[in-house]
Amino acid sequence: MFFNRRKKFNGQVSSLLPGVGVDINDAGTFKVLEILDVEWQQGHNEYEATLVVAYLYVSGLYGNGRAKEASNVIDKINFVENDWLKKGIVTQQFISTFRSNAEKLWTTKLNK
Repeated sequence: MFFNRRKKFNGQVSSLLPGVGVDINDAGTFKVLEILDVEWQQGHNEYEATLVVAYLYVSGLYGNGRAKEASNVIDKINFVENDWLKKGIVTQQFISTFRSNAEKLWTTKLNK
């Protein structure tokens, strides 16, 4: 039973990632699975986990000198975040906390 819920969680996140501009093959399947391990353990829902993966994906893009692509993904993230906030799928507190930490990481990667 546990495995089925976890498998469903991973599948749901995988289906949401393209909507926030994340290419799972580009991000690295095993890296994404590692992030999902943490998100599952922390009790985040599939939407929150999707945003965390997206934030980290943007960090990777910046770290690899792909700022234009990162900017495009951020635009998609912003659109989706607003939609999910309106629908009550994610909370403002979650977004504020994780987005703030992500932006600090983005700035660090961008300035390297």
